[in-house]
Parts: sequence; C-alpha cells; structure tokens
Amino acid sequence: MPRKRRSFSATFKSKVALDAIKGLKTVAEIAKLHQVHPSQVVLWKRQLLEGVESVFDGPTDRKDKAADQPQTAELYEQIGKLNMQLEWIKKKVAENGL
Repeated sequence: MPRKRRSFSATFKSKVALDAIKGLKTVAEIAKLHQVHPSQVVLWKRQLLEGVESVFDGPTDRKDKAADQPQTAELYEQIGKLNMQLEWIKKKVAENGL
C-alpha cells in the first residue's frame, strides 16, 4: 500500500527554517526534532534565505505588481479588438477595390 505524502504548513516550514538559520543545532538534530528529512530542512532554509528580500519590499512594490496584471489583460483584450477591426477593414477594402 502506498504511503500518503505529508504536507506541511507555511508556519511549520518557517519555524524549521529559522531553527536552521540560527545555527544552535545541527541540521540532523533539527530534522530529528521536527521529524523531517535533513535535506528538507536544508531546502526550507535555502528558500527562506532566497525569499527574505520580499519581506522588506515596500507596500507600493506589492501594489504595483498586483496592478500590472489586470492592466495587462485589458491591453491584450484591446489588441485583439483592434486586430479584428483591422482585418475587417482590410476585407472591406479588398471587396470594394479601393
């Protein structure tokens, strides 16, 4: 019978990664304490260190990223409409021979 895959919450992962960053215990000790594989501890530690810059991003940076997505969708929609209009005009010009 296959073993069910465990999933961990973000809170648990951050707690384990912070323990690893502190360096008070070895990775093996932290893994044994939290009942995870040592390579998982190293992975979570690396992910935390790589993503730490986003903690200090200002609120304006986050708003800009979120605001860009809907605007981009609107622009693509407008491009599609303009392309359709252009094709229609080309067809009419070809029919009338202007």
